[in-house]
Amino acid sequence: MPIWLYLAAGAMLGLVRIGCGQEAGVPPPTDAAGSLDGLWAGSWGGGERDGVVFQPVLAEMVIQGDQVEIHGFRQANRVSGTIKVDRATRQLRVTPKSTKDQAAPVIVFQYGIMGDKLTLTDQDRVPVYLERRPVTKDQPASLAIEFVMAQKINDAGELLTSRVTSTRTLDGRVRHHPEVRSYPLTKATVLLVQEVNWKKLSMAEARKQLEQPSPVVLAFRNQNDQQGDFQHHELWKSLRSPEPDSPAAGQMFLRMLRPGTMIFVLPGDEQVPLP
Repeated sequence: MPIWLYLAAGAMLGLVRIGCGQEAGVPPPTDAAGSLDGLWAGSWGGGERDGVVFQPVLAEMVIQGDQVEIHGFRQANRVSGTIKVDRATRQLRVTPKSTKDQAAPVIVFQYGIMGDKLTLTDQDRVPVYLERRPVTKDQPASLAIEFVMAQKINDAGELLTSRVTSTRTLDGRVRHHPEVRSYPLTKATVLLVQEVNWKKLSMAEARKQLEQPSPVVLAFRNQNDQQGDFQHHELWKSLRSPEPDSPAAGQMFLRMLRPGTMIFVLPGDEQVPLP
């Protein structure tokens, strides 16, 4: 299994800044130590020569423990293998996975790291400038939710909600109109906020919890995996915000909603309610 799967879900926030203004042969930054685990993106090359402008080549690297994947580097367009860091010689060695015929040669870089900026210089003294993509754990998610008054869950398995719309007539009067709208729950997840956690409810438990009309929260899943990043990546996929029934969303629910609040997580295509 590619190692980017272990890291891509937690890498939904922040944009990678590509640095390409430094010239080949510039010594790398001083070593600031620390783990190299994470997602790295950057570039090499680029610039102008004899009036011709060259675009930088995008490069990416994912490190998890002693496992590494690189893409877009001069020595190898895409390589998976193991990584070893020698701090005494300031070398980073990538050992590609061996094939059935022969072992692939080791790729050696001189490295320098300063904070979240990493410079890898190959044996031809061509530097690759990389920047770590921020990753966080248990970060409350950004969510768009709706507060509605729920009436009940009917025998057809639909959530009936009562909404109020307003109209303004020519004389300036505002009138409010109650409307009943339904949401199918066949693909829904129902959560109940508790004191220190949240609980997933079965349909029977949700129906019992909603014996009386109560305010509830509606949240909708992403309709697709459309990129949340302007840039295409080869080693990971940028997604939208975390799903409403994810742990990251749960952190936000626990901070904002009082215990006993029900959350109905619905498919994104049901965001336009049935009349």
